[in-house]
Amino acid sequence: ALQLGAGDLRKSTGIQATVEGLRTVRVMLILAAAEAGVAALDSAYGDIADMAGFEADAMDARSLGFRGKSCMHPSQVPAANRIFSQLPQPTGDQK
Repeated sequence: ALQLGAGDLRKSTGIQATVEGLRTVRVMLILAAAEAGVAALDSAYGDIADMAGFEADAMDARSLGFRGKSCMHPSQVPAANRIFSQLPQPTGDQK
């Protein structure tokens, strides 16, 4: 799999880890993962107190084709499982 690290990306580029700020990077990562034939996994959402924000971020990632999302806190795991567990299985060469 190919994993997005939004914190590392922000540190090296200044790109903000928001839905809008990450849109282009997420699309590029999805395309790179598809070309490599591997799954793409989304970055963690840093504000563990903002469950609505986590869910919106995860839904955006899912809508782009991400297969899962890192969690920073155990409280995020049920939402991540719910959002990503009902994805259709990949086709083609994905591993």
